[in-house]
Amino acid sequence: MIKANESFTKCYSFVEIIKGDITNLYGVWEDVTNAMINMVLHDINPEHSCIKFLQSLRRHFPKLQSLLVIDMVSISKDYNVIMPGFDYVHGLQNIVPRNYQETMQIFDNAGYSVIDEQTVPNMPNTFVWVINPSF
Repeated sequence: MIKANESFTKCYSFVEIIKGDITNLYGVWEDVTNAMINMVLHDINPEHSCIKFLQSLRRHFPKLQSLLVIDMVSISKDYNVIMPGFDYVHGLQNIVPRNYQETMQIFDNAGYSVIDEQTVPNMPNTFVWVINPSF
């Protein structure tokens, strides 16, 4: 996957691909104002670890203005369409992904505001959020 991405992004000098544990970043990237995480947050448990991770992004990216978060949420009263296999696979891993309300609470507790939210067509319980540091 990394090799495929490197070949795709080689024409863009401003794109850097780093292999590692996203919850254990090191370094400071002063030039980053916008970043994206894709299908990551629902696997960072427990809740305080997810909050700590989101808060750490502000230290690693001190000029961060917005974070694009693409992720799924577990079934809940408000979002009750099942994404085939999502809860089953996470159950096998002994992970209980957060639902929509819990995800919103994580953003708030980590000090982020949701600026925009879109649903992903044909992917139940999947969202694109634009969040920014609120303090």
